Amino acid sequence: PITGTPIPNGRAAEAWPLFSRLRPDLWGQFAPFKERYCGEPVETPYGKKYLKSKNLEELGRIARDSFMVRRKQEEVLGQLPPLVRQIIPLDIPELHIAEAQEGVVDLSAAVRAIASGNLPSPADPVSTARKKLGLLKVPYALEFILDLLDEAPAAVVFCHHREVFQALWDGLTAAEVTVVGANGA
Repeated sequence: PITGTPIPNGRAAEAWPLFSRLRPDLWGQFAPFKERYCGEPVETPYGKKYLKSKNLEELGRIARDSFMVRRKQEEVLGQLPPLVRQIIPLDIPELHIAEAQEGVVDLSAAVRAIASGNLPSPADPVSTARKKLGLLKVPYALEFILDLLDEAPAAVVFCHHREVFQALWDGLTAAEVTVVGANGA
């Protein structure tokens, strides 16, 4: 089972990658999806973003009828293991971190923009740096996941960048772990 909120921040555009993978017959192309469920695009320093949504009740109904089960926390809390939040420090050499951040002119402004919900476009230097940093973490994440799977029957792993998803997929497959996944590719 997987848990989570498929429309983070109430933005339909953020749900499209997952929805399009689960129901490509309904939402395989972004153009008709954005026309029906996304508000007017807003120009940000990182390109056009769809920050508003429309017809969310309809979108939610179709998702519930197709693939999504919506239950309240009190209905399932007794079936779930305790929530564990853990910060895992990584010892990534400063040289690699500096290489990943190369070309990012004003990192603090970019961090503030991301914190306010304006995610960078894939071509943006900040997005590129985030992807590079994500790829630097892959060997550490693989080690952690494999150790976790020695103790637990399964794990759910979320990735932001497709390249990170693919690298984790390849590493887990090479370790002969059965992997099931959906990426926004």
